[in-house]
Amino acid sequence: MKKTLCLGLFLFIGVCWAQVDYEFESIPMDYEFVFDMPGRVMLFDGTEGSYDDEEAEIPLPFPFEFYGKQYNSLRVSTNGYLVFPDGESGVSVFNDSLPDAGDPNGIIAVFWDDLLVSDQEQGQTDQISYVIQGEAPNRVLIVDYTSVSFWEADTGLLWAQAKLYEGTNVIELHYGDSITGEGVTATIGLEHPCGCLAVRGPNYRKDNDVVPDEAYRYTPVPKYYIRSEINLNYEDLDGMPGRVMLFDGGGGFADNQETSIDLPFPFELYGVEYNSLRVSTNGYLVFPEDQNGDSYDNDDLPNPENPDGIIALFWDDLVVRFNVQGTEGPGQISYAVKGQTPNRELIIDYRAVEINPGGDPLYEVIFAQVKLYEGSHIIEFQYDDVWTYSFASATIGLEHPCGCIAEPGPNYNNNNDTVPNIGYRYVPYDDLIFEDSFGL
Repeated sequence: MKKTLCLGLFLFIGVCWAQVDYEFESIPMDYEFVFDMPGRVMLFDGTEGSYDDEEAEIPLPFPFEFYGKQYNSLRVSTNGYLVFPDGESGVSVFNDSLPDAGDPNGIIAVFWDDLLVSDQEQGQTDQISYVIQGEAPNRVLIVDYTSVSFWEADTGLLWAQAKLYEGTNVIELHYGDSITGEGVTATIGLEHPCGCLAVRGPNYRKDNDVVPDEAYRYTPVPKYYIRSEINLNYEDLDGMPGRVMLFDGGGGFADNQETSIDLPFPFELYGVEYNSLRVSTNGYLVFPEDQNGDSYDNDDLPNPENPDGIIALFWDDLVVRFNVQGTEGPGQISYAVKGQTPNRELIIDYRAVEINPGGDPLYEVIFAQVKLYEGSHIIEFQYDDVWTYSFASATIGLEHPCGCIAEPGPNYNNNNDTVPNIGYRYVPYDDLIFEDSFGL
């Protein structure tokens, strides 16, 4: 089977399996009570004792692929996650952000938190069990957490299920109507066995406290990019031969505008070749002709709403204007081509472009660049380390033209306020180094 090393600022000592990612979508809740289902198997039962930070390995009723690798068993943790047996722990009490290189990796985080199976006084006993529904080749494995307690007192009960579908390898996470969790900071999502990739749920970070009011479906799709962190290398385009000005605050105010440029070389985004793109004053590039290039209302990635097929360098409500405080000269958006065929770079530069807080003075600026590489179709985001801002809630990352797949950056959704202090590289999956590591 083909495998690849994960690339980052340093080379990860880890393995990425087949070219598989997951499409994440919200779906209607369908938590099913399993008490009377035929063939139900009890894993942990509060009537028989208390179970804290424990795991149980179960045989899968059908081969199941997770990130493209096939498994015949998995381990169920009392702490709200499933882990596939590649030497990873099923007893980790401290949930973490996804992805995280530390153990455990290769997990389905249904509701990963510090949980406890015990005999409660309220009359409802904690249980973790599993059951198989349907007939081959369309069976469903349901792993159920029934009224499981949080280790910290007075933080509620967990009712949750992971559903694994035969053949399609789809994963669904469902939650009961009676779930409560004040003060809970659980992690929800999938993590690749390498610990370097993840498909996030609403709680991709360990300090979020979202209580799900909907279910989540993860559908396997082709993997397009691997994101890695790189050193900052923001380049001053002043004096670079052939620099082309797109928006210049010295010549007038530019807000919610776009302009089209011809690419100096064919460039592929998500495997589709383009010969032109549009540059938005709002911090993103867009490829498909039917998508907006002037949207100031940034959103989560992925999101099916227009615009789709974008490179979100710093998607926010931005303006280009004259007299930018603390900088030399006006705000500008320009581009230049660097190098010689077949190794050219297209650099699209946002210089002293301001974040619009809805009033004056503005004076909160970004210095940021997208670099597109000829032939390899690599995408890099670079940021200057002298910028400051307090109003931003920008979106950073790539989105497929379908609006259903994305490669997030540190701001995968529109309410984060991360200030990038590193660069990001998105390498097409097929361009990575394939190597058989650790005999896996």
